[in-house]
Amino acid sequence: MTSSVYKNNRGQLIIEYVLLLAMAAVVSGIVVSKLASRDPTDPGAIIKGWSKVIESIAKDDVDDCLRANCPQK
Repeated sequence: MTSSVYKNNRGQLIIEYVLLLAMAAVVSGIVVSKLASRDPTDPGAIIKGWSKVIESIAKDDVDDCLRANCPQK
């Protein structure tokens, strides 16, 4: 009797694993689409942050500080 119980549990284990894997894929897809979206009208959070970093590097405030008019923040 115990060997047939284990055979049934192996099938259930595979089904649960596949469902868990599918849920992980769906959740990760949603998270990635919201965080790393490259849509110009609604960019994701990572893209917004990276754009701010690029813009702050492009301003190049260090060159302004080398001159007499160093902005104090």
